[in-house]
Amino acid sequence: MKGTFIKNLIFLRSGSMKIFLILMLTLEFAVTLILLLPDAFMRNSVLKSLIFSVFPLAVTVQMFEYNSRCKWDIYVDSLPLSRSGIVRGTYAFSIVLYAAMLAFGAAVYIIFSALFLHGPNLDNAFTLFCFPLAILMFITGISLPFYYKFGYSIFKVAMLVGVGCAGGIIGGIIVHTLGENAIIGENVGRGNSVLNFIPPEFTLISLAVGAILYLASMLLSGKLYKTVDL
Repeated sequence: MKGTFIKNLIFLRSGSMKIFLILMLTLEFAVTLILLLPDAFMRNSVLKSLIFSVFPLAVTVQMFEYNSRCKWDIYVDSLPLSRSGIVRGTYAFSIVLYAAMLAFGAAVYIIFSALFLHGPNLDNAFTLFCFPLAILMFITGISLPFYYKFGYSIFKVAMLVGVGCAGGIIGGIIVHTLGENAIIGENVGRGNSVLNFIPPEFTLISLAVGAILYLASMLLSGKLYKTVDL
């Protein structure tokens, strides 16, 4: 587990991934500033719940693409390491990466709100960190077992399906809760953020469900990986 974690960390420090990681953090920084603008489109979009999930997810996909390209699974299988330990290391690294990148976005939101607005809405900052984290655990939890059973190509398809499911579920919940007119009409006109209508209790429940799914996915991936002939 520790070895896999360190390998992924070294991969992030490689030349191409440094550039990609800086690009993702820059985009996250820019999107955070856009979210702070009173009349910006993203403040009024259901996609605001999903947008912060894109950046760490993109880094994760690059990591698995690298594993597939350099035949990492074949190499690591020749080492005296348990496959379940390899899986745990990957899951642990992914959740740490997600939390670090989302914490960056939440910190930017808090700092710039304090400097240029009337101060940050801490409930929004909490949701901006925890709700995308729940989404990421949901998407990764669905897709990673496919990677360990069928490989990178099927994993990409499963991840796209996971993203679509996550977007549909979130949009459906918000529309059901607020009503379609509340989202695209009155609230948009007032420049309100969708995050203002996601209560902290719902965020905590989403986080708990995502964590349970993520843990179950890790256990399933460990079992599936043991059945694969490399």
